[in-house]
Amino acid sequence: MARLILASTAFSISLFCVIDSRGDEAAASQQAIRAAIEKSLPLLMTGATGHRENRTCFACHNQGPPLMATAAAKSRGFQVNEEELERQTKFISEFMGKNRENYLQGKGTGGQADTAGYALWTLSAIGYPADEITAAVSEYLLLRHKDLDYWKGTSNRPPSEMSS
Repeated sequence: MARLILASTAFSISLFCVIDSRGDEAAASQQAIRAAIEKSLPLLMTGATGHRENRTCFACHNQGPPLMATAAAKSRGFQVNEEELERQTKFISEFMGKNRENYLQGKGTGGQADTAGYALWTLSAIGYPADEITAAVSEYLLLRHKDLDYWKGTSNRPPSEMSS
């Protein structure tokens, strides 16, 4: 797990912004940044794959950020594991589809709005088109706590919930 967190952190830093805050050393070369990203991508996908192979539900933390990072890398010309990306897409859409009626009834799934939001965000990032599944999940989010201007958290799992 620590390796996945390290890889995710390295990838995020490399992909979006490499800044030398001290200013006394040269910024990382494009080649070094590219190498760090290429090294991180398989590690990120390993974590997502492990979850897909051993669980029956979508996981915000094990699938969301790794797949979003993979999609960002793909959009910037990096080679990604297309077959695994398709398996992940199918896994997430099937999980959401199995719970479609619960979403339409405003019941959701474990993780409630957090799971629904991360799943939609992840599917969007990887290019999944809007369909009856994403419509049901979106409807659920509109119904969930409709009397409030926010969704109540359902657990204490920083950083997505209860972080200060």
